[in-house]
Amino acid sequence: MEIQSTLREENSKSETCVVYDAGSGRIVLVHEFIGDGTGLYGHEGREERARISLEDARKHPAAPARLQVLHLESGFKLSPGTLYRVDVSAGKLVSHRQLPNAISAGAAKFHPPAK
Repeated sequence: MEIQSTLREENSKSETCVVYDAGSGRIVLVHEFIGDGTGLYGHEGREERARISLEDARKHPAAPARLQVLHLESGFKLSPGTLYRVDVSAGKLVSHRQLPNAISAGAAKFHPPAK
């Protein structure tokens, strides 16, 4: 998945919060914040990013009761064709498994129809 910002600045920063089930480590929501590296998008916005991410995750009808937020390292990129979960005891994101090549190759070749 490729995410592009509408910011005109070439020096935009990316901060990602992963909301997960504290019991199983299953990921409920991944929220990427893209900005200029200050305020909400900087170090001082860490708790606000967590609050926003939790609020969004709780809107899902099947959201587990015990949700936690994991802040990924700045600029971390998820690998295509990889499923992730959170290792609850270590408190870090781990790859769960790779999708079969046929599925991930097909996903990589998908292009939305031109408008």
